[in-house]
Amino acid sequence: MRFYSKKGIILSIILWGTAAAILITGIMDIHDEGLGPIVTAVLLALFIGWMWLTTYYEIIGNILLVSAGPIRKRIDIYTIRSISKTRNPVSSPALSLDRIEVVFNMYDAVIISPKDQEAFAAELKKINPDIRVNL
Repeated sequence: MRFYSKKGIILSIILWGTAAAILITGIMDIHDEGLGPIVTAVLLALFIGWMWLTTYYEIIGNILLVSAGPIRKRIDIYTIRSISKTRNPVSSPALSLDRIEVVFNMYDAVIISPKDQEAFAAELKKINPDIRVNL
């Protein structure tokens, strides 16, 4: 079962605004800087688009796959100890600040932002009923 990341307005503005600002700067400075800044902006926009379209969380058997562009993290659902709300802005495979922290193993954690957090937690609890949920 696949859960796509919620896309928040704040992170949307930051990500796409950065790409746009670099592109505009590159266009304005094309006579001084050449095509370098424009190429950089296009590559950045492609990378952001890749992340934008491929950030999801998938439950496959007893594995939680966290995917965001080139990032792939596999978590054994039986090692998940808790799921709780967080607004931590730290860089993570999440496209919204409406986030949850998934704590697994002894001290590991990943911050994600599934669109339907409650359905996501319920699916994980079907596999591992010992997960503590605080949403």
